[in-house]
Amino acid sequence: MSEEKKNHRLIIILWVLFIFGCISAIINAFSQGSKAVSKVPLFGLTFQNHLLIFSFLWPLVLSIVCIILFPLIGIPILLKLKSRVWIKYKNGFLEIGKQKFDGKKFLRRIVYLFLLTLGVNAAILGFGVFDPKILLPGEIYYETEAQGRGYEKYPLYYPDTFIGFASIIFPLMVGLWAIGWVLEDTGLMHFKLPKENEAFLYEIEPIYLKYNSFVKGYAGISSILYLVTAIIFYISYDLIDVMALVLAQIIFMMFFIVPAYFLHLLMVEKLHKKLFRKGMQEVPIITQENYPKIP
Repeated sequence: MSEEKKNHRLIIILWVLFIFGCISAIINAFSQGSKAVSKVPLFGLTFQNHLLIFSFLWPLVLSIVCIILFPLIGIPILLKLKSRVWIKYKNGFLEIGKQKFDGKKFLRRIVYLFLLTLGVNAAILGFGVFDPKILLPGEIYYETEAQGRGYEKYPLYYPDTFIGFASIIFPLMVGLWAIGWVLEDTGLMHFKLPKENEAFLYEIEPIYLKYNSFVKGYAGISSILYLVTAIIFYISYDLIDVMALVLAQIIFMMFFIVPAYFLHLLMVEKLHKKLFRKGMQEVPIITQENYPKIP
């Protein structure tokens, strides 16, 4: 099967998973929402409305907003900061052709999105930045305390709390990664070349590598730390099935990005290339054919 057909098939699968995720979120809101009478402290909503908004509409709509705004705001700031740190580097761009959906690239990106969401969420709850009680009706929160499973001591392992905060921060994680995606897909490069009669190692690399290295590093370390501690916790309370449910729900949440991601691909061609390449020179493509042969 050709690469184009594989990508086409993956696109269909992604939209199916997206629709399934939306339906599941709505069903979950109505089924779980009926279990509580008291309101959720965060915004004083009923549990059902809270779930509909923050487990469905919020990650779906806000991911679209963030994938638009974060690159438009973040990339100009990033380029200015880079010019202060890497003073001798010049900016340019590499023309890599029209932006099309690449299945392998998308899957790689969604894995890193999952890891960053997991890691940041664990940090927020682990350091006690927010009180976990603000996301749950009173009777549900205190019912879990009465079960004696340790949730009252370790709220970052409580399913509804962890998934609830993950849904809230998910669009922000999409926005953070979108900055790197745009830098990569527009082909922005920076380089430092020797002047005439100078002899030193020249440097040329995509700008997104500098940005992504920081985000990937945090996503990898923080998510691994959470997974290790979570496994230990859930094993000690014989709740491995609960951990599997938490991870499954967050994985399905990742597919809320599908509409936003295809919007991203469209904006790269229609807006980002013109906007962020302005005033830059094109960097020639070096291939085996045009690279000087070494004797």
